[in-house]
Amino acid sequence: MIGGRLLVLLVLMAGWAEPLRSEEPSLDDWLARLTPPPAESLPLTIPFKEARTYPFRKYPKDFSGKIILEANGDVRVDYAFPSAYRLVLTDGGARLEEPGGDTRDLGNPPGLALLRSLMRWDVPGIERAWDLTSAAESDGATILELAPADARFAEKVSSLTIVFRPERVTGVTVKQTDGQQRDYQFAPPVDASAAP
Repeated sequence: MIGGRLLVLLVLMAGWAEPLRSEEPSLDDWLARLTPPPAESLPLTIPFKEARTYPFRKYPKDFSGKIILEANGDVRVDYAFPSAYRLVLTDGGARLEEPGGDTRDLGNPPGLALLRSLMRWDVPGIERAWDLTSAAESDGATILELAPADARFAEKVSSLTIVFRPERVTGVTVKQTDGQQRDYQFAPPVDASAAP
């Protein structure tokens, strides 16, 4: 009988006790779920589509192209539609290359540095630039909502949403403070030597 009373007492106490709380996963914990491509798979080509939404336009403006992850760590963003141009993102900054051969140094703006960090699976680079505001999982994908850590960058960008599966980033949404939004959808990587 004492065993039964003890069990009832423990059940009642458990109802009053606060549940154990585990610490929320950090941004690093979430990003650790993303597997970087093996070095021997580089260069790697990732086709993408981009939709830019402007507050003064009824419909988004569409762009497309490919992102090439180079073995040396550079990221090339080759836009093919609606016009051809290339962004080259390196450790030292970014440059714009026009089809006619004109090149313009863009410095190292936080947005382009973040794109390079995302595409290279540079977790420390992402953690330096962004704070985790929410995280969720849906249909095998992880969805992270981030806010800029830098106050100057927060004047231009309000949030960043990253959607990924363990093997690759599938989408990114950048919301700007002026009402503009950029939605990127990334296709599975293709062999760089076979890509057009």
